[in-house]
Amino acid sequence: MPFSSYQGRFSPDGRSLAYVSEESGRPEVYLVDVEGGRPARRVSRAGGVLPRFRGDGGELYYFQPDGMMMAVAPSAEAVAPRSLFHVEGVTAFDFEYDVARDGQRFLVRLAPEAEGAAGLRVALEWSRRLGRADAEAR
Repeated sequence: MPFSSYQGRFSPDGRSLAYVSEESGRPEVYLVDVEGGRPARRVSRAGGVLPRFRGDGGELYYFQPDGMMMAVAPSAEAVAPRSLFHVEGVTAFDFEYDVARDGQRFLVRLAPEAEGAAGLRVALEWSRRLGRADAEAR
């Protein structure tokens, strides 16, 4: 029976490919060596989509269908996914995300809210601006 594979991402060194496949009957994240040598192995345990590598390739991140961000060490023989954080309202195709090179920050873009709903605003360099406003008030 044919199955779908999608959302492929190369590791930073180009030696591995993480992708989503439905060969188990639901979306799961798999990892395969590009040069061959061993078969693809499933790294997710409870479903997974949107695989992304940390900048040095030392971790692979993905979302479970319940919105939990997971991390695995792609080089480990025995894959042990660990939970990082939960994002409400996640479904497989209505959001996108990226991870900083060091794996310490994530940027998640969710589907647009209904018209009139409160949005999220991000303030950069807020501590510097707060200090400047404090100094001007003196």
